[in-house]
Amino acid sequence: MRISCFVAFIAIMSGSLAARADSFNFSFGTSSDFFSGSGTLSTGTLQAPGQYSITSVSGSAATASNSPDLTITSILAPGTFPTPSNGGTFPANDNSLFVTNGIGSLDGYGLAFILSNGAQINLYNPQGSAYDALLEQPDGRLNFASLTTTITAVAPAPEPSTLVLLGTGLLGVAGGAYRRLA
Repeated sequence: MRISCFVAFIAIMSGSLAARADSFNFSFGTSSDFFSGSGTLSTGTLQAPGQYSITSVSGSAATASNSPDLTITSILAPGTFPTPSNGGTFPANDNSLFVTNGIGSLDGYGLAFILSNGAQINLYNPQGSAYDALLEQPDGRLNFASLTTTITAVAPAPEPSTLVLLGTGLLGVAGGAYRRLA
């Protein structure tokens, strides 16, 4: 009996310690709507207190006021944007998110991702308040814009595996109580 209780305790604890990615909704745009978009980004590894690596991004963006929405296909690896075509005059992306009270912000290096037409966008925050974006079109043309950007936490939902572990733990406790009373 003691061994089965110990095994149940270990199973419950290992489930609660499992890593869970946090999600944040984001949107960005300009007054002229030359750059605009929205989506969800997920964070992974804690790099420093309040600083997380961004592991994935999804959503859509438009690169001109009259262009159709393009799908965000993938995140660019840290240090890969800007590309050599722009001479590397901007700091390379680090894909880090800084979180304070459920509000996320990017630093001066930013978050870079690829759109379905091959364009690449880097959102970054060089002054700590106003965001900028650099767009590299598939043909190598560069566009720069100052943006209004928001990044807010998505309310976490329990993972199914955590609920299963909780349920089996409660069944084990109920079974142990029943055996003692019987």
